[in-house]
Amino acid sequence: MRWRAIASGFLVFALGAVSTEPGRADSVEAHETGDDVRIRVEADGRAHVAHTLSLRVLAGEKHTIELLGVEREAVPVPRATLVSDDGRTLEGSVTTKTSRDASALEVAVGDPRGLRRGRYRVELAYDVDLLAAHELGQDAGMWRLSWRGPVPPEGLDSARVVFDLPPAATTAAPVRPDSDAPDDTVVSTLRRGRDRDELEIVRPHIGRGEIVTWSVRLAPRALGSAPVPAAAVRQPEPWSGRLTSLAALAFLAGLGFAALVWKKHAAFGAACARVGRALPVQLLGSIPLRAACAGIAIGSGVALQGAGWPTRGASCIAVAMVLASVRHPVTASPVRGPGRWLVLRPADAFSADPAQPRALLWLDLGTLRGKALFFASACLVVVVGWAVRWWCADAPYLAVLDALALVPVFATGTVTQLPADASRAVAFLENLHRRLGKLDGLRVSPWARWPSGTALPDEVRLLVLPRLPMPGVVGIEVGLTTATSRTEFSISPEVLIRVTEATPAATRMARLVPGSAPVPGRRPEERVYRLLPRFPTGGWTRALVLKLTRELADRRLDAGEPWGGLERRTAAVRREERLVRAA
Repeated sequence: MRWRAIASGFLVFALGAVSTEPGRADSVEAHETGDDVRIRVEADGRAHVAHTLSLRVLAGEKHTIELLGVEREAVPVPRATLVSDDGRTLEGSVTTKTSRDASALEVAVGDPRGLRRGRYRVELAYDVDLLAAHELGQDAGMWRLSWRGPVPPEGLDSARVVFDLPPAATTAAPVRPDSDAPDDTVVSTLRRGRDRDELEIVRPHIGRGEIVTWSVRLAPRALGSAPVPAAAVRQPEPWSGRLTSLAALAFLAGLGFAALVWKKHAAFGAACARVGRALPVQLLGSIPLRAACAGIAIGSGVALQGAGWPTRGASCIAVAMVLASVRHPVTASPVRGPGRWLVLRPADAFSADPAQPRALLWLDLGTLRGKALFFASACLVVVVGWAVRWWCADAPYLAVLDALALVPVFATGTVTQLPADASRAVAFLENLHRRLGKLDGLRVSPWARWPSGTALPDEVRLLVLPRLPMPGVVGIEVGLTTATSRTEFSISPEVLIRVTEATPAATRMARLVPGSAPVPGRRPEERVYRLLPRFPTGGWTRALVLKLTRELADRRLDAGEPWGGLERRTAAVRREERLVRAA
């Protein structure tokens, strides 16, 4: 018996601990069952909106009540009244919560214990300028009041709004939000008085999260002291007009995107063929079919988003992004055939070479023109989204989402995915030639390689020599080297120093770069040292070339006086020096 008592005590203690755990004490279950609204409209266009909410608390303690979807211009009455079903009255404070998407009123219950289980009636109010909130405007000589009701979190079976209006000879009547036709989906009752008119409108049902617009047509004299707006409030177009506008927008978006995809894929294919690289098989095979499918996907996405299915529209946008992507070409370098190196004139070497297709340069995010066009396209999309915000509140955000389809057009199939050819080295070497050519102690010439049987060079370099080179210096060549990765080609400058073996120049290079081993050159007695600048820029490349030319220049010949020190050179070198002096 004693053990049974102890076990029962532990069981009771465990159940008590579970029942008093923090997660259960904080759970609240409450439902909004009704909302009666009374709107008193003054002759100057201002209104006093009073809400009477019916709230039912089933479990927990509710400390705050939120009225979501009020006007941003709303000025709340700071005090709210909460009356329970047993007659107990509480007070609450009303504050405004504004976010980027919506504005709301929050009622904080004054009692620290909050609202416990039972039914409550919450009364709160706020003032708003209907003209400033764009809910009041003129339409064909009449005033039109379009008041946007709050968003019910769980829906309402019956909603009632009473418009307290100034008297007028023409009676007020409810109309549809998208036209001037009478609204037959509501039940309205008009009560006319000596000083005021009351129009009661009852809507049978409001869905969960549904935004309802209560539209009333008023006589011109009803709001005689209200200022006339500069432009009439633009009402939403009828559904037929919206459908036509949506179809036109989707067609234009699809057509423009298909043209961009076609131009980009065709230009990248031509650039790959120009450098002798094979473009792998893309999705859906041919370029016209892929561009057409991408345009259809974009048009379908815009149409679905405008029709109220943003998730399905985003799926179509994702399909269009996949179709617009360009796969990188095969990175295997082809074997270079025989050719010969020739010195060219600057006018011939740096002349206008058939460079990359213009469409590839404009649709490449790595070029200056591509960045400018991408920024202009993004701005255009944002402007279009802002212009159609009256049609759909989420249009600016959807426009930014749709603009992501432009990213694969500009970010894939770029120039960096192609190996360097003569045309890409021209701009870099021309700038370096112009700067080095201004120095008196250097001889700078373009140096190009012509493959056998071709009319265009496949590589262009810059040949630099001091005016008085050290014996054994064949030349200093500046070119561009290509580092191949899995998806792209990295371009960087390199400097090749060609010297003859067993000469003072070879000895000097061995001292300058002791850790670098030379490789064989074009002739058996030639050795080549390969150096890279610290940073792959024109300035660092120019500094490296100037340092090498100073180190490989013959200073004794430059001085103009015979050498008076100990002679250490061989007889062949001295004979070569005498020939140079005689020349």
